[in-house]
Amino acid sequence: MTQSKQSTLSDLHWYSFLVVTGATSTAVEITGLRLLAPLFGSSLPIWGSAIAVVIGGLAWGYSIGGRRSQKYVSERLVLGRAALAAGLFVWLPLVFRLALLVRDQFLTSGSPLILSALIISLVALLPPSVLFGMVSPLAIQVEAARRQQSAGQVAGRIFNLTTIGSLFGILIPSFLTIPLLGTLETIWLFAGLTLLISLIPLLRSSRQHINIAVLVITAGLATFLVNRPDPRLIFADETSYQYITVRENDKGLALMFDAGFGTQSVFTNQPYTDGYWDYLAALPALVPPAQELNILVLGAAASTTERQMQRFWQGTRRFNFTSVEIDGQLPNIADQYFDPPERNIVTADARVFIAADTALHDIIILDTYTRELTVPWHLATTEFFAAMKPRLATTGLLAINLNAASTDTLWIQSLAKTVSSVFPDVRLVSLPNSCNYLLLASRRLVLNEQLPVPLPDIVAPLAATLQTAKVAVTNKGLLLTDNRAPTDLLGLAALLQPDSSPSCREK
Repeated sequence: MTQSKQSTLSDLHWYSFLVVTGATSTAVEITGLRLLAPLFGSSLPIWGSAIAVVIGGLAWGYSIGGRRSQKYVSERLVLGRAALAAGLFVWLPLVFRLALLVRDQFLTSGSPLILSALIISLVALLPPSVLFGMVSPLAIQVEAARRQQSAGQVAGRIFNLTTIGSLFGILIPSFLTIPLLGTLETIWLFAGLTLLISLIPLLRSSRQHINIAVLVITAGLATFLVNRPDPRLIFADETSYQYITVRENDKGLALMFDAGFGTQSVFTNQPYTDGYWDYLAALPALVPPAQELNILVLGAAASTTERQMQRFWQGTRRFNFTSVEIDGQLPNIADQYFDPPERNIVTADARVFIAADTALHDIIILDTYTRELTVPWHLATTEFFAAMKPRLATTGLLAINLNAASTDTLWIQSLAKTVSSVFPDVRLVSLPNSCNYLLLASRRLVLNEQLPVPLPDIVAPLAATLQTAKVAVTNKGLLLTDNRAPTDLLGLAALLQPDSSPSCREK
């Protein structure tokens, strides 16, 4: 028969310990996802890899803890396992920081992105998850001895307390500590609470606290030493949606999200950005001449497109810009570092905005990305484009910025097929020296043989490239709907083909 030492903890301490441990075990998953995003983004397959590792680790821990509970179990054993798990938890930032050094080697060696993320998740997230998983079956055995109650009654109470803790472990990081304090601070907060509530009883009766204290202190020192300042870093902040950096480069400033696979906005005093924003800024050349145009930018980031358009057409056309961005902190960053033009700023999801919008727009630019890699699935469906169609003027133009290694990718073909189910005229143009494509669509044919003249000199070569747009292939690929739109898989496959170049990750 299993033995268990008589209880030495008060009920308040014991049950508080279970709630805190449940919260911290879930915080491992939430913070792990945040730390993984700067390495690989946060597409659905990447998130799935991390979540699978955490759940698999917990399951493994449940099994180990269940077998261990057949031997002598004490409260000290349960507390010690939780404290050790918390000690490993504080190593997560260092492990992911070191993983950044080997990430590019994974990618350049041809390793699939998902496999690379899975390997790093296993190294970082599996050990604390296994230890936290051991806590529940061991705690059930201790509680059964404390209360002399049936296994089912005890298990229900333990799972109730740890699940309540898990709710706190989801809500507090998601709504409070990560947005307001940061991921690193969230890790130390939850790990610190677990260490505090676990180690206090051990201080009087065990030397294990010394080993755990050494583990925690060395993790803190190592993380501090590895996080050396970047001299080109101008600004860094963590928002509810992403980790944002503004860095100096040879031409000016660059805004980057998370993994740094692409540049979301740039600032330069040179005529051209040498990026896709220049071609978006030349789009007014493809619509009938007008003194004033309504321009809607969905996914404005730091408004590089609006700034270039204003510069290119200064003195010839006027624009009413509506800039929609889901991350409410980006407009302030844009105003501080990227010199945007006057615009109507709307903080909203692009689909929610379109559903509520009543205005007509001469040009709609869709430049939205889920953590910089792929177009969000709900912004790539027939239902979304059908809702957008009434918002586009009869002679207006829709432009979608896409990344792919070639036009033969299933991603390009699928989106072209989806857009063509709503708009009669769909064209595709490849942008020079990049893996960017613009998918152009309109309610009626607007890409005329002859461009409006005269064009500003700075616009003419860009407009000439846009005019090479060919009728898109619309009889292949998948029809993307709200029911099925695997944009994460399609987008990643289009970017990470074996023959794709690093420029294919630049948007």
